[in-house]
Amino acid sequence: MKIKQLVLGAILSTLIATPTLASVITSLDFEVEKQDVTWEGIDNESSNSDFNIGNIPNNSAFAINDASTQNNSDAFDDALSVAVNGLSLQNSTNDVLVEELSGGTHVIADSVFPFGFDGEQSLFFFNSDPIARLFVSFTNFGLANETAQVEIATDLGSDGDETLIFESQDNRLFDKDDSAVVFSDNRELDPNILFTFFGEGAPLMPTTSGLFDGDDVNTLFDIELAPRETKSLLLFVGVYDNVNYEQDTIFEMADLLTGDLNTLRNEGFLEGLSESQINSVVNYQTVNVSAPTGLLFLFGLALMGTVTRKYRAS
Repeated sequence: MKIKQLVLGAILSTLIATPTLASVITSLDFEVEKQDVTWEGIDNESSNSDFNIGNIPNNSAFAINDASTQNNSDAFDDALSVAVNGLSLQNSTNDVLVEELSGGTHVIADSVFPFGFDGEQSLFFFNSDPIARLFVSFTNFGLANETAQVEIATDLGSDGDETLIFESQDNRLFDKDDSAVVFSDNRELDPNILFTFFGEGAPLMPTTSGLFDGDDVNTLFDIELAPRETKSLLLFVGVYDNVNYEQDTIFEMADLLTGDLNTLRNEGFLEGLSESQINSVVNYQTVNVSAPTGLLFLFGLALMGTVTRKYRAS
């Protein structure tokens, strides 16, 4: 009886969809205001971050221009700019798709990818935490295996006087083995900034990561793609008011955001992403079964119970 109830509950939870508000189109260069952070200038920003791969004119890319908190401003000069094989990802029009979901605001760009590739790029701004999420996926539409060199860059706007106050390896260095780092700008008016790059047990880690050109936080992934294959990256940035938040709170968030996909799902940090998008993420470990497999497993248990009872009865 308990197994039947469990199966029925799983079926109902799969069939009942979570309602969302209607999607709207909004012009670029807008602000997203949350409880703790105002995310500013979300558009094709003429980036101050210097990409290390390729010759990108003006470094223009779809990105977050800046962010501010109640007591702090000038979080960065741009954040989460993406370039693929030396071409920066830019929104193709003057509009983006915005979804107001229960946990935050989902901004979906219509980005232009290099020849032979297609993909998706979106930003999510959470209501309950001072966190923004970057999701970017890549599909190889060629006939041969291809490598997507994906560089993600952020300019801290700190003029080189920032301090590294946390890195996951705890060796006072920021390199490709660090899943998360936190910077402070040594000025009372500027916030503390958290970056995450991959999760524990990730199938794919950065080729390089570090601080370049004084105050540019850059990370590079080499993603191998078979024909028609899709792979995705998931990164987070946090902007913390240095008056309202203790540093231990930031460090705890760094640990949480560098767990596995199951942890992120349970904590609501995957909202707005489909199962196929989540399953394509390669810089985090997938540990939970998908809904169809889970249902088959439950049906299998129920069937075994039925067969066992018939066998005993006979």
